[in-house]
Amino acid sequence: RRRKEYMNMVILGLPGAGKSTLLKYLLYKYNSMFKNLVPIYIELKGDKGFKSHFLDIEKPIKLTDIRSYIEDYIEHIMPDASTELYEYLTKSKAAQNLEYVFFCDGLDEISREEYLRFTKVANQICDYRGHRVVISSREIGFSEKDYQGFKLYSLLDFEDERQIEYIERS
Repeated sequence: RRRKEYMNMVILGLPGAGKSTLLKYLLYKYNSMFKNLVPIYIELKGDKGFKSHFLDIEKPIKLTDIRSYIEDYIEHIMPDASTELYEYLTKSKAAQNLEYVFFCDGLDEISREEYLRFTKVANQICDYRGHRVVISSREIGFSEKDYQGFKLYSLLDFEDERQIEYIERS
């Protein structure tokens, strides 16, 4: 696949428009379509996810920071396979060809301070080859100028039947 097909993007929409659902659907599709891609889901609101790794970094993010995040993420979601899986994803020969896509849900649901720190880190991640970020947000909690390297998509407010019809056509 061409890089253009899975670029950095922001999915914008009204409350209940299906942003989170679309984000999770894209995560599933990317995982099944691209064998060298590792999808990472981050829920930005609340304390449910591992967003603190990205929000606590004051200096420019390095690949070691991303690897540290991935190690903690794996340990959380698959503790029995954590060491072996982490070694494969970060240190094996195959790891050199792996690409990471961070699916970040709910940008509009974090504080202004968290927004500023997350924005800085998200833009830095995109500077590394093979690392991408896909974000969902309401338009009211988003500033286009902060994400100039991202493709913006706005969800239309479809009725349920139209949404199902649209997804099945895609």
